[in-house]
Amino acid sequence: MTVTVTLNRSELDYDVGMLAHVIMNRELAAGATLEQGWNYANTTDHSGEVHLISRFEENAINELIAAFARYLPDSITASDNNLSIAEVESFEFPFNVPDNFMLSYVRPLRSAMHEFVVNRTLFDWFIRTKPDEAGLYKELYEDALSKAKGYLNKRTGFIKIKPFPAI
Repeated sequence: MTVTVTLNRSELDYDVGMLAHVIMNRELAAGATLEQGWNYANTTDHSGEVHLISRFEENAINELIAAFARYLPDSITASDNNLSIAEVESFEFPFNVPDNFMLSYVRPLRSAMHEFVVNRTLFDWFIRTKPDEAGLYKELYEDALSKAKGYLNKRTGFIKIKPFPAI
């Protein structure tokens, strides 16, 4: 059975930008100057920071693919180092799951995967711009990955496995 989880890029970008904006406002309220604070939230224009965010998002998606490789079909045979992710509107994960996979966990799986990508992207961003903030996002993305793996392994019950070769 195949279960497809889709992550929309616009939602991921919105959440990354909004969280960075909230952190910038918190820094400004604590007394940071605007020049210090805008670097934390400049994720919405077409500057170099946006390309860096795209690269961090690509890293998060690729880490998610690696974490769930045993459930994904083998469809990618080559790798390059370009920012083609900027043109992608959504990321689809067609998971090959057993017939007794619990389908009620598809939405929580999607939410955990979304949370992983957002927090992994923010971790990469803050490890370079504000290292004291990055540790929190590492804990969050590791927790989200753990949740996603747990949801993907939920089963409704036992299934009989035929011996190989069938006797």
